[in-house]
Formats: sequence, C-alpha cells, structure tokens
Amino acid sequence: FCGHVENKLKLGFRTQMKPDFRSCPGEYKVLQDLKNYNQGDGYCHAWFFRRFFNPVKISDMPLEHFGLGLECYVQWSSPIRRFGDLQAHTAVKRFLRRKRLYDLVYEGIPVPSGIT
Repeated sequence: FCGHVENKLKLGFRTQMKPDFRSCPGEYKVLQDLKNYNQGDGYCHAWFFRRFFNPVKISDMPLEHFGLGLECYVQWSSPIRRFGDLQAHTAVKRFLRRKRLYDLVYEGIPVPSGIT
C-alpha cells in the first residue's frame, strides 16, 4: 500500500529490517526450543525473539517495519512525547492546508481570511 501512494508529503518513516538468524546460531536454537516446548505459554519465545530485532531507522522512503509486520509505518502519537511526532503532525497539516487552498483557487472560490 505505502509504496503505491504518490504525493509530495515527506514524512519520517520508521523502518526495521528482517532479522538475520544466521548471525547467532546458538541463540537461534534457544529461540526454537522455547517455541517448540512452549515455555511460558509462548511469552518466553516472544520475549527472546526481541534479541534478534534490528534497530529502527528513520527514512524518507516508505520501507518495511518487520517488528510491526507492516509495509511501512509513520509513528503518529502525542506530540508531547516525541519531537518526530510533532514534525509529522505539522507536515500533514501543512499538506492538507495547501491542498485545500489549491482546490479553492482552482475552483475560483475566494480564500477565507481565517485560512493561513
């Protein structure tokens, strides 16, 4: 979905590449044992799996986020908690305002004074 949407809005996409299990064969065996023996009703396997996750990176290209199982992901939460969220909110608002202004001008409708 993300790779097929075209617009000029630039956002910080959070990406996480798929883990490489071959890099730690001993730990991978432990992971498989936790899964096969259902230790902790699956919670141990899920927790141990995190050891293989790659760090998250920010990109202006919509790339896969393995940990969330998504084709692409833009973090969008409270701007009080993260500066990056505030940047995403601002970029989307600016994009939507510009589109609305463009539509008004294109249709020959006067721009209301309250829109900036």
